[in-house]
Amino acid sequence: MRLLTILSFSAIVLALPARSATIRVPADQPTIQAGIDAAAAIGDTVLVAAGTYYESLWYGFQGKNLVLRSEEGPQSTEIAAEDEGITFQDGEGPTAEIDGFTIRDGWLEHSAGAGIRIFNSSPTIKNCIVRDCTVISNDRNVSGGGMFISGGSPVILNCVFYRNRVSFIGQPPGYAAMGGGVCCAESSPNFINCTFAENEARAPVYSSGGGIMSLNSNLILQGCTFYANWAVEGGGIASTGVVTVENSIIAFSENGEAVLCSGGQVEFSCSDVFGNAGGNWTPCIEDQLGVNGNISADPLFCDAPSGDLQLRADSPCAPGNSPAGCGLIGALPVGCGVTDVADSPPAAVQRLRVIPNPVRSVARFEMGTGASVTMLSIFDSQGRLIDQLSQQEGHWQWAPGSSVPVGIYFARPKGGPAGSAAVKFLYVR
Repeated sequence: MRLLTILSFSAIVLALPARSATIRVPADQPTIQAGIDAAAAIGDTVLVAAGTYYESLWYGFQGKNLVLRSEEGPQSTEIAAEDEGITFQDGEGPTAEIDGFTIRDGWLEHSAGAGIRIFNSSPTIKNCIVRDCTVISNDRNVSGGGMFISGGSPVILNCVFYRNRVSFIGQPPGYAAMGGGVCCAESSPNFINCTFAENEARAPVYSSGGGIMSLNSNLILQGCTFYANWAVEGGGIASTGVVTVENSIIAFSENGEAVLCSGGQVEFSCSDVFGNAGGNWTPCIEDQLGVNGNISADPLFCDAPSGDLQLRADSPCAPGNSPAGCGLIGALPVGCGVTDVADSPPAAVQRLRVIPNPVRSVARFEMGTGASVTMLSIFDSQGRLIDQLSQQEGHWQWAPGSSVPVGIYFARPKGGPAGSAAVKFLYVR
Protein backbone atom coordinates (compact mmCIF):
# COMPACT_ATOMS: atom_id res chain seq x y z
CA MET A 1 0.00 0.00 0.00
CA ARG A 2 1.45 3.31 -1.05
CA LEU A 3 0.30 4.95 2.15
CA LEU A 4 3.03 3.01 3.89
CA THR A 5 5.70 4.46 1.60
CA ILE A 6 5.01 8.11 2.35
CA LEU A 7 5.62 8.05 6.09
CA SER A 8 8.52 10.44 6.66
CA PHE A 9 11.52 9.19 8.63
CA SER A 10 14.91 10.57 9.54
CA ALA A 11 17.72 8.08 10.01
CA ILE A 12 19.94 10.64 11.70
CA VAL A 13 21.14 9.35 15.06
CA LEU A 14 21.39 12.26 17.49
CA ALA A 15 24.52 12.75 19.51
CA LEU A 16 24.09 11.38 23.02
CA PRO A 17 25.84 12.33 26.22
CA ALA A 18 29.05 10.43 26.93
CA ARG A 19 27.46 8.39 29.70
CA SER A 20 24.95 6.91 27.28
CA ALA A 21 25.67 3.78 25.29
CA THR A 22 24.49 2.60 21.88
CA ILE A 23 23.66 -1.09 21.68
CA ARG A 24 23.42 -2.41 18.13
CA VAL A 25 21.11 -5.21 17.04
CA PRO A 26 22.15 -7.70 15.80
CA ALA A 27 25.83 -6.70 15.98
CA ASP A 28 25.98 -6.44 19.79
CA GLN A 29 22.83 -8.34 20.80
CA PRO A 30 20.99 -10.95 18.68
CA THR A 31 17.43 -9.72 19.25
CA ILE A 32 15.63 -6.48 19.99
CA GLN A 33 14.50 -7.73 23.41
CA ALA A 34 18.08 -8.75 24.23
CA GLY A 35 19.21 -5.24 23.30
CA ILE A 36 16.62 -3.72 25.62
CA ASP A 37 17.58 -6.12 28.41
CA ALA A 38 21.24 -5.08 28.08
CA ALA A 39 20.52 -1.35 28.15
CA ALA A 40 20.89 0.89 31.19
CA ALA A 41 17.84 2.31 32.90
CA ILE A 42 18.28 5.81 31.48
CA GLY A 43 19.69 7.26 28.29
CA ASP A 44 20.88 4.26 26.26
CA THR A 45 19.91 3.75 22.63
CA VAL A 46 19.13 0.38 21.11
CA LEU A 47 19.88 0.83 17.41
CA VAL A 48 18.36 -1.82 15.16
CA ALA A 49 19.66 -2.68 11.69
CA ALA A 50 17.28 -3.11 8.77
CA GLY A 51 15.52 -6.46 8.58
CA THR A 52 12.52 -8.40 9.83
CA TYR A 53 12.61 -9.47 13.48
CA TYR A 54 10.27 -12.30 14.42
CA GLU A 55 9.70 -11.60 18.09
CA SER A 56 7.17 -10.29 20.55
CA LEU A 57 8.48 -7.84 23.12
CA TRP A 58 6.34 -9.07 26.03
CA TYR A 59 8.69 -7.63 28.66
CA GLY A 60 8.94 -4.31 26.85
CA PHE A 61 11.19 -1.58 28.22
CA GLN A 62 10.97 -2.85 31.86
CA GLY A 63 10.73 0.70 33.19
CA LYS A 64 13.82 1.88 31.29
CA ASN A 65 13.71 5.31 29.69
CA LEU A 66 15.74 4.34 26.65
CA VAL A 67 15.42 4.93 22.91
CA LEU A 68 14.62 2.04 20.57
CA ARG A 69 15.41 3.28 17.07
CA SER A 70 15.77 1.70 13.66
CA GLU A 71 18.68 2.63 11.43
CA GLU A 72 16.69 2.85 8.19
CA GLY A 73 13.08 3.49 9.12
CA PRO A 74 9.79 1.57 9.07
CA GLN A 75 9.98 0.59 5.42
CA SER A 76 13.11 -1.45 6.10
CA THR A 77 12.74 -2.52 9.73
CA GLU A 78 9.85 -4.72 10.84
CA ILE A 79 8.81 -6.42 14.04
CA ALA A 80 6.70 -9.38 12.95
CA ALA A 81 4.88 -10.11 16.18
CA GLU A 82 4.40 -13.70 17.25
CA ASP A 83 1.33 -12.63 19.25
CA GLU A 84 1.52 -9.10 20.72
CA GLY A 85 4.02 -6.54 19.44
CA ILE A 86 5.43 -4.55 22.34
CA THR A 87 4.22 -3.71 25.85
CA PHE A 88 4.84 -0.72 28.13
CA GLN A 89 3.71 -1.54 31.65
CA ASP A 90 6.33 -0.31 34.11
CA GLY A 91 5.69 3.42 34.27
CA GLU A 92 7.96 4.48 31.40
CA GLY A 93 8.00 8.22 30.75
CA PRO A 94 8.25 10.46 27.65
CA THR A 95 11.97 9.73 27.16
CA ALA A 96 11.15 6.06 26.59
CA GLU A 97 10.90 6.16 22.83
CA ILE A 98 10.23 3.93 19.81
CA ASP A 99 11.28 5.46 16.51
CA GLY A 100 10.99 4.06 13.01
CA PHE A 101 9.51 0.53 12.99
CA THR A 102 6.74 -1.36 11.29
CA ILE A 103 4.92 -3.52 13.85
CA ARG A 104 2.77 -6.05 12.05
CA ASP A 105 0.70 -9.21 12.26
CA GLY A 106 0.06 -9.19 16.00
CA TRP A 107 -2.68 -11.63 17.00
CA LEU A 108 -4.39 -11.84 20.38
CA GLU A 109 -7.46 -13.71 21.56
CA HIS A 110 -9.76 -12.44 24.35
CA SER A 111 -7.51 -9.43 24.94
CA ALA A 112 -6.53 -5.93 23.75
CA GLY A 113 -3.72 -4.27 21.80
CA ALA A 114 -2.15 -6.74 19.39
CA GLY A 115 0.38 -4.20 18.09
CA ILE A 116 1.31 -1.95 21.04
CA ARG A 117 0.02 -2.15 24.64
CA ILE A 118 0.48 0.73 27.08
CA PHE A 119 -0.49 0.41 30.75
CA ASN A 120 -0.02 3.40 33.10
CA SER A 121 2.96 4.61 31.07
CA SER A 122 3.69 7.63 28.89
CA PRO A 123 6.18 6.67 26.16
CA THR A 124 6.81 8.53 22.90
CA ILE A 125 6.11 6.55 19.75
CA LYS A 126 7.03 8.12 16.44
CA ASN A 127 7.55 7.32 12.75
CA CYS A 128 5.98 3.89 13.13
CA ILE A 129 3.54 1.81 11.09
CA VAL A 130 1.19 -0.50 12.98
CA ARG A 131 -0.59 -2.75 10.54
CA ASP A 132 -2.55 -5.97 10.15
CA CYS A 133 -2.91 -6.58 13.88
CA THR A 134 -6.00 -8.42 15.16
CA VAL A 135 -7.77 -8.98 18.47
CA ILE A 136 -10.53 -11.59 18.36
CA SER A 137 -12.91 -13.25 20.83
CA ASN A 138 -16.14 -15.21 21.01
CA ASP A 139 -16.91 -14.68 24.70
CA ARG A 140 -15.83 -11.19 25.82
CA ASN A 141 -15.20 -7.60 24.73
CA VAL A 142 -12.25 -6.92 22.43
CA SER A 143 -10.48 -3.59 21.94
CA GLY A 144 -7.56 -1.86 20.28
CA GLY A 145 -6.52 -3.93 17.29
CA GLY A 146 -3.42 -1.87 16.61
CA MET A 147 -2.90 -0.19 19.99
CA PHE A 148 -4.45 -0.29 23.46
CA ILE A 149 -3.79 2.42 26.06
CA SER A 150 -4.93 2.20 29.68
CA GLY A 151 -3.67 5.02 31.85
CA GLY A 152 -0.80 7.37 31.12
CA SER A 153 -0.24 10.21 28.65
CA PRO A 154 1.66 8.78 25.67
CA VAL A 155 2.52 10.87 22.60
CA ILE A 156 2.15 9.20 19.22
CA LEU A 157 3.73 11.20 16.41
CA ASN A 158 3.75 10.67 12.65
CA CYS A 159 2.44 7.10 12.80
CA VAL A 160 0.17 5.04 10.56
CA PHE A 161 -2.49 2.62 11.80
CA TYR A 162 -3.49 0.51 8.83
CA ARG A 163 -5.81 -2.45 8.42
CA ASN A 164 -5.97 -3.38 12.09
CA ARG A 165 -9.03 -5.17 13.42
CA VAL A 166 -11.02 -6.09 16.51
CA SER A 167 -13.67 -8.74 16.05
CA PHE A 168 -16.26 -10.35 18.30
CA ILE A 169 -17.27 -13.59 16.56
CA GLY A 170 -19.72 -15.05 19.10
CA GLN A 171 -23.48 -15.30 18.87
CA PRO A 172 -25.46 -12.03 18.81
CA PRO A 173 -26.07 -9.78 20.56
CA GLY A 174 -22.88 -10.81 22.33
CA TYR A 175 -20.05 -8.54 23.40
CA ALA A 176 -18.50 -5.39 21.95
CA ALA A 177 -15.66 -4.70 19.55
CA MET A 178 -14.10 -1.28 20.22
CA GLY A 179 -11.34 0.63 18.47
CA GLY A 180 -10.23 -1.17 15.34
CA GLY A 181 -7.11 0.96 15.07
CA VAL A 182 -6.71 2.21 18.64
CA CYS A 183 -8.61 2.02 21.92
CA CYS A 184 -7.70 4.26 24.86
CA ALA A 185 -9.24 3.84 28.32
CA GLU A 186 -8.97 6.34 31.18
CA SER A 187 -5.86 7.89 29.66
CA SER A 188 -4.70 11.12 28.02
CA PRO A 189 -2.97 10.29 24.74
CA ASN A 190 -1.96 12.81 22.08
CA PHE A 191 -1.87 11.71 18.44
CA ILE A 192 -0.04 14.14 16.14
CA ASN A 193 0.12 13.79 12.33
CA CYS A 194 -1.18 10.22 12.44
CA THR A 195 -3.13 8.31 9.81
CA PHE A 196 -5.90 5.79 10.51
CA ALA A 197 -6.86 3.86 7.38
CA GLU A 198 -9.01 0.80 6.74
CA ASN A 199 -9.23 -0.28 10.37
CA GLU A 200 -12.29 -2.26 11.49
CA ALA A 201 -14.31 -2.93 14.63
CA ARG A 202 -16.56 -5.88 13.78
CA ALA A 203 -19.34 -7.42 15.86
CA PRO A 204 -22.90 -8.57 15.19
CA VAL A 205 -24.42 -5.69 17.19
CA TYR A 206 -22.01 -3.69 19.36
CA SER A 207 -19.03 -2.25 17.55
CA SER A 208 -17.71 1.30 17.74
CA GLY A 209 -14.70 3.39 16.81
CA GLY A 210 -13.41 1.91 13.59
CA GLY A 211 -10.45 4.28 13.66
CA ILE A 212 -10.23 5.03 17.38
CA MET A 213 -12.30 4.47 20.54
CA SER A 214 -11.93 6.72 23.57
CA LEU A 215 -13.31 5.31 26.83
CA ASN A 216 -13.50 7.95 29.58
CA SER A 217 -10.29 9.46 28.25
CA ASN A 218 -8.99 12.91 27.37
CA LEU A 219 -7.93 12.27 23.78
CA ILE A 220 -6.21 14.85 21.54
CA LEU A 221 -5.98 14.41 17.76
CA GLN A 222 -3.87 17.02 15.96
CA GLY A 223 -3.32 16.97 12.22
CA CYS A 224 -4.66 13.43 11.72
CA THR A 225 -6.34 11.72 8.76
CA PHE A 226 -9.05 9.05 9.06
CA TYR A 227 -9.94 7.17 5.89
CA ALA A 228 -12.21 4.20 5.09
CA ASN A 229 -12.52 2.84 8.62
CA TRP A 230 -15.47 0.58 9.61
CA ALA A 231 -17.69 0.15 12.68
CA VAL A 232 -21.38 -0.28 13.37
CA GLU A 233 -21.25 3.09 15.15
CA GLY A 234 -18.57 5.76 14.87
CA GLY A 235 -16.72 4.61 11.78
CA GLY A 236 -14.01 7.19 12.44
CA ILE A 237 -14.16 8.06 16.16
CA ALA A 238 -16.27 6.89 19.09
CA SER A 239 -16.01 8.42 22.55
CA THR A 240 -17.43 8.32 26.06
CA GLY A 241 -14.93 10.95 27.21
CA VAL A 242 -13.48 14.21 25.93
CA VAL A 243 -11.94 14.38 22.46
CA THR A 244 -10.25 17.42 20.93
CA VAL A 245 -9.87 17.25 17.14
CA GLU A 246 -7.71 19.88 15.43
CA ASN A 247 -6.74 20.20 11.74
CA SER A 248 -7.93 16.68 10.97
CA ILE A 249 -9.83 14.83 8.24
CA ILE A 250 -12.47 12.15 8.83
CA ALA A 251 -13.53 10.88 5.43
CA PHE A 252 -15.19 7.99 3.65
CA SER A 253 -15.84 5.72 6.62
CA GLU A 254 -17.23 2.57 5.03
CA ASN A 255 -19.78 2.00 7.80
CA GLY A 256 -20.97 4.10 10.70
CA GLU A 257 -21.12 7.86 11.15
CA ALA A 258 -17.93 9.91 11.32
CA VAL A 259 -18.19 10.40 15.09
CA LEU A 260 -20.18 8.71 17.87
CA CYS A 261 -20.52 10.73 21.07
CA SER A 262 -21.80 8.35 23.74
CA GLY A 263 -22.14 10.66 26.69
CA GLY A 264 -18.84 12.31 25.87
CA GLN A 265 -17.80 15.59 24.28
CA VAL A 266 -16.02 15.97 20.93
CA GLU A 267 -14.71 19.42 20.01
CA PHE A 268 -13.56 20.23 16.45
CA SER A 269 -11.52 23.04 14.95
CA CYS A 270 -10.13 23.44 11.41
CA SER A 271 -11.33 19.96 10.43
CA ASP A 272 -13.00 18.35 7.42
CA VAL A 273 -15.67 15.65 7.88
CA PHE A 274 -16.93 14.24 4.57
CA GLY A 275 -18.29 11.20 2.77
CA ASN A 276 -18.84 8.93 5.76
CA ALA A 277 -21.41 6.21 5.12
CA GLY A 278 -23.43 6.83 8.30
CA GLY A 279 -23.30 10.63 8.19
CA ASN A 280 -20.86 13.46 8.76
CA TRP A 281 -21.74 16.36 11.06
CA THR A 282 -24.31 14.25 12.91
CA PRO A 283 -26.36 15.55 15.89
CA CYS A 284 -23.69 15.50 18.59
CA ILE A 285 -21.33 17.64 16.48
CA GLU A 286 -23.67 19.28 13.93
CA ASP A 287 -23.49 22.75 15.51
CA GLN A 288 -19.74 22.86 14.85
CA LEU A 289 -19.98 22.78 11.03
CA GLY A 290 -19.14 26.16 9.55
CA VAL A 291 -17.52 27.55 12.71
CA ASN A 292 -13.91 27.45 13.95
CA GLY A 293 -12.71 26.52 10.46
CA ASN A 294 -14.77 23.31 10.20
CA ILE A 295 -15.92 22.20 6.74
CA SER A 296 -17.55 19.31 4.89
CA ALA A 297 -15.89 18.95 1.48
CA ASP A 298 -14.17 16.23 -0.49
CA PRO A 299 -10.55 16.38 0.75
CA LEU A 300 -9.32 15.40 -2.73
CA PHE A 301 -6.70 12.81 -1.81
CA CYS A 302 -4.16 12.09 -4.53
CA ASP A 303 -5.03 8.39 -4.85
CA ALA A 304 -6.91 7.15 -1.81
CA PRO A 305 -7.95 3.72 -3.14
CA SER A 306 -4.28 2.91 -3.70
CA GLY A 307 -3.34 4.33 -0.32
CA ASP A 308 -1.96 7.76 -1.23
CA LEU A 309 -3.67 10.10 1.22
CA GLN A 310 -1.59 13.11 0.30
CA LEU A 311 -3.66 16.05 -0.91
CA ARG A 312 -4.24 17.36 -4.40
CA ALA A 313 -3.12 20.93 -4.99
CA ASP A 314 -6.75 22.05 -5.20
CA SER A 315 -7.82 20.28 -2.01
CA PRO A 316 -9.90 22.40 0.39
CA CYS A 317 -7.60 21.02 3.10
CA ALA A 318 -4.40 22.30 1.48
CA PRO A 319 -2.71 25.39 2.89
CA GLY A 320 -4.02 28.39 1.02
CA ASN A 321 -7.33 26.70 0.24
CA SER A 322 -8.40 25.84 3.78
CA PRO A 323 -10.39 28.25 5.99
CA ALA A 324 -8.56 31.35 7.14
CA GLY A 325 -6.01 30.64 9.84
CA CYS A 326 -6.19 26.85 9.51
CA GLY A 327 -3.23 25.97 7.27
CA LEU A 328 -2.85 22.27 6.50
CA ILE A 329 -5.77 20.02 7.44
CA GLY A 330 -4.87 16.34 7.78
CA ALA A 331 -1.73 14.33 8.37
CA LEU A 332 -0.15 14.61 4.93
CA PRO A 333 0.80 17.53 2.69
CA VAL A 334 0.05 18.33 -0.95
CA GLY A 335 1.51 15.56 -3.08
CA CYS A 336 0.01 15.90 -6.57
CA GLY A 337 -1.44 18.42 -8.98
CA VAL A 338 -4.97 19.27 -10.08
CA THR A 339 -7.05 16.91 -12.23
CA ASP A 340 -9.42 18.84 -14.50
CA VAL A 341 -12.26 16.55 -15.63
CA ALA A 342 -13.02 18.66 -18.67
CA ASP A 343 -9.45 18.34 -19.95
CA SER A 344 -8.78 14.78 -18.79
CA PRO A 345 -7.18 12.19 -21.08
CA PRO A 346 -9.08 9.24 -22.63
CA ALA A 347 -10.54 6.53 -20.42
CA ALA A 348 -7.75 4.07 -21.25
CA VAL A 349 -5.23 6.15 -19.33
CA GLN A 350 -7.39 8.23 -17.04
CA ARG A 351 -8.63 7.94 -13.50
CA LEU A 352 -12.41 8.18 -13.62
CA ARG A 353 -14.45 10.02 -16.22
CA VAL A 354 -18.08 11.10 -16.07
CA ILE A 355 -19.98 11.51 -19.36
CA PRO A 356 -21.52 13.99 -19.89
CA ASN A 357 -20.57 16.62 -17.38
CA PRO A 358 -22.89 18.39 -16.55
CA VAL A 359 -25.29 15.42 -16.20
CA ARG A 360 -28.89 15.83 -17.36
CA SER A 361 -30.72 12.50 -17.38
CA VAL A 362 -28.20 9.63 -17.23
CA ALA A 363 -24.54 9.73 -16.16
CA ARG A 364 -22.00 7.23 -17.46
CA PHE A 365 -18.78 6.64 -15.48
CA GLU A 366 -15.76 5.04 -17.11
CA MET A 367 -12.29 4.00 -15.91
CA GLY A 368 -9.14 2.98 -17.71
CA THR A 369 -8.50 -0.49 -19.04
CA GLY A 370 -7.57 -3.11 -16.47
CA ALA A 371 -9.44 -1.39 -13.63
CA SER A 372 -10.31 -3.74 -10.77
CA VAL A 373 -13.00 -1.45 -9.36
CA THR A 374 -16.45 -3.01 -8.94
CA MET A 375 -18.36 -0.43 -6.88
CA LEU A 376 -18.93 3.29 -7.31
CA SER A 377 -20.40 5.55 -4.59
CA ILE A 378 -22.23 8.81 -5.28
CA PHE A 379 -22.08 11.56 -2.63
CA ASP A 380 -23.71 14.98 -2.52
CA SER A 381 -21.82 18.18 -1.71
CA GLN A 382 -22.39 17.66 2.03
CA GLY A 383 -20.78 14.22 1.90
CA ARG A 384 -24.03 12.25 2.23
CA LEU A 385 -24.08 8.90 0.45
CA ILE A 386 -26.71 9.09 -2.32
CA ASP A 387 -26.25 5.83 -4.21
CA GLN A 388 -23.93 2.88 -4.77
CA LEU A 389 -23.51 1.38 -8.24
CA SER A 390 -22.23 -1.99 -9.40
CA GLN A 391 -20.02 -2.11 -12.47
CA GLN A 392 -21.66 -3.01 -15.79
CA GLU A 393 -19.16 -4.28 -18.38
CA GLY A 394 -16.43 -1.81 -17.52
CA HIS A 395 -18.61 1.17 -16.70
CA TRP A 396 -21.40 2.40 -14.46
CA GLN A 397 -24.67 4.17 -15.32
CA TRP A 398 -26.62 6.36 -12.94
CA ALA A 399 -30.10 7.74 -13.58
CA PRO A 400 -30.71 10.20 -10.71
CA GLY A 401 -34.44 10.66 -11.22
CA SER A 402 -36.68 13.52 -10.18
CA SER A 403 -36.15 12.97 -6.43
CA VAL A 404 -32.46 13.91 -6.66
CA PRO A 405 -31.99 17.68 -6.44
CA VAL A 406 -29.87 19.68 -8.84
CA GLY A 407 -26.37 20.32 -7.56
CA ILE A 408 -22.76 19.23 -7.26
CA TYR A 409 -22.03 15.55 -6.65
CA PHE A 410 -18.98 13.34 -6.27
CA ALA A 411 -18.37 9.85 -7.69
CA ARG A 412 -15.83 7.77 -5.80
CA PRO A 413 -14.59 4.30 -6.87
CA LYS A 414 -13.79 1.63 -4.29
CA GLY A 415 -10.41 0.01 -5.03
CA GLY A 416 -8.79 0.21 -8.44
CA PRO A 417 -5.78 1.61 -10.25
CA ALA A 418 -3.58 4.53 -9.42
CA GLY A 419 -5.35 7.85 -9.48
CA SER A 420 -8.87 6.56 -8.94
CA ALA A 421 -9.87 9.43 -6.66
CA ALA A 422 -13.30 11.01 -6.37
CA VAL A 423 -14.50 13.06 -9.35
CA LYS A 424 -16.79 16.07 -9.08
CA PHE A 425 -19.70 16.56 -11.48
CA LEU A 426 -22.76 18.77 -11.85
CA TYR A 427 -26.33 17.43 -12.10
CA VAL A 428 -28.68 19.87 -13.86
CA ARG A 429 -31.56 17.61 -15.09
